Amino acid sequence: MSRECFFIISCVLLLVNITLGLQNGHLRLVGGQSSNEGRVEVYYNGHWGTVCDDGWDMAEAKVVCRYLNFADAKAAVAGGVYGQGSGNIWMDDLACTGTENELINCGFRGWGVSDCKHEEDAGVICMQEADVQNVSRTFEVDHSTEVSELLGALFDSGRDCDFNITVEENNSTLETICVHKLILTLDPKASFLDVSLTNLSSLIVDVSSNCHQYVNIFVRYLYTREIGITTSSAQCIHKMASDWGLKQLQEEARKLFIYLLPQDSTFQTQISLYEYSVHTGDKEMQKICLRYLAWNFEALVRSSTWTSAPLGTIKALLSRSDLVVPSESYVLKGLESWEAAHVSTPISEDQFDLLKLIRFPMISAEELYGLQNPRYQAGKLLGFQFSALRMSQLFGELVRQWKPYTPRIYTDKPWSFAFDDHEVQNYRMRGYFTRKNNRYESLRASFSTPVHTSAYFTLFRDMSWSTQLYIKSNECNGFKCPAATLSPERNNGDLPAEFQKSIVYENKVVLNCAGKYVFHVQDFKSVNNKDMALIPTTTVYPCDSNQHIYQMVVRPKYTTGLKFTEEEEE
Repeated sequence: MSRECFFIISCVLLLVNITLGLQNGHLRLVGGQSSNEGRVEVYYNGHWGTVCDDGWDMAEAKVVCRYLNFADAKAAVAGGVYGQGSGNIWMDDLACTGTENELINCGFRGWGVSDCKHEEDAGVICMQEADVQNVSRTFEVDHSTEVSELLGALFDSGRDCDFNITVEENNSTLETICVHKLILTLDPKASFLDVSLTNLSSLIVDVSSNCHQYVNIFVRYLYTREIGITTSSAQCIHKMASDWGLKQLQEEARKLFIYLLPQDSTFQTQISLYEYSVHTGDKEMQKICLRYLAWNFEALVRSSTWTSAPLGTIKALLSRSDLVVPSESYVLKGLESWEAAHVSTPISEDQFDLLKLIRFPMISAEELYGLQNPRYQAGKLLGFQFSALRMSQLFGELVRQWKPYTPRIYTDKPWSFAFDDHEVQNYRMRGYFTRKNNRYESLRASFSTPVHTSAYFTLFRDMSWSTQLYIKSNECNGFKCPAATLSPERNNGDLPAEFQKSIVYENKVVLNCAGKYVFHVQDFKSVNNKDMALIPTTTVYPCDSNQHIYQMVVRPKYTTGLKFTEEEEE
């Protein structure tokens, strides 16, 4: 081969190398089951290397997915879930904002500067086009009849109209929709027909600016009984259906709110939807919104929306027993921060009542001692009494004031144990996971809790609990996966007889979606002589990620012989 040919071939190879993008900072995904997921590898100085998961979160994942021409990121995956890489760990302690075009534009320690091992190799799951469509997808509602298509064509034609619907915002006309009076009178249950249309030629509909664009498709539904509802239009369609008394359409629109709630990490949507449901009197919708806020109470308190939340919402939340919180002290601190933001407004009687909703008996004696505010004296006395007295002395008080002795869902140690997402993913893919350098062939663990939250029970031995998570079909013999068990490893033989039947455990498993929000809480119940939580395939709220954190929560209660359900408590 001549020197000239060799030179030309070398140039071509170099050009191909550049064309393929093999320059410093190029990214690829390795080890995933599909092209949109895998371990993140970065090209530098002629070699591929990995990225450490220290500081790895959705901001970094967004940069990677955008660079690789995906629509967005679904999850930031930590801990070598997609297998361990080899060679250099090129990047560590990344600090992206999420707006960068490449990882090399983010702050990091320097090329090859890392204190990580390959078991900490970071990964991502990127959002494909189908996922984007899923987020903004249209839900088709079909209550049609045989003549719906003809009626739809009649509406679209605008012919032979004898009635106008005038759409207004703040007394300003936005549009006029031509309709047929006969069609409007076909639904005898519609509340807008309470006003006779016989002598009217038009009807005014007052809407907010964000709902104007949906009035036409709503009116068309009156003809066809078909409508496409999106997450963007759901509240507007629900409001118009409520105003017009179209119960069936109202129920269909309400179903979409469960998709809206997890999408807003600021909690502005959740709070506004709850306030809207109170305004419209929609009890079912109130339940959907309040449950989400209760399960995600910890994140709500951390959000900027918390201190501006209305008093009625705060009161409704603090009344509930299903708050998923680290401890009762967290609830009290949350109330303090809310009150601090309202010092300039006169304190109402309702605001004074909020303190009565704090469950002081669930706060430890040490923490009670540290509470200095004179307003807390009555609550502190109740809490100290609860911690010090025996069951026989407390029983009469428990019957009279049972609510303050009911715990929330406390996730702080020692009351909970969690299998995190990378442990579950490792076990799912490899058949084992590691924790503190120990290898486990099943998702099984043991942990200890006090017998009860009362300090009196520190005199007795702790409870030992055994828990196991079942996620593979070959593990779930006779029941559906996923499922979890949580059972005491020994009986409380050293407890006095008065406590043997007086303390019950209403334990829960809390499911978190990719570390972002709680989307399901499941009870443990006796199944085949085991305390088991069978997790349904249809959860209360959707989770598009397969990265689930499973948290087992021990929840001890005194039983007084009174029959109350948690919904009655809430």
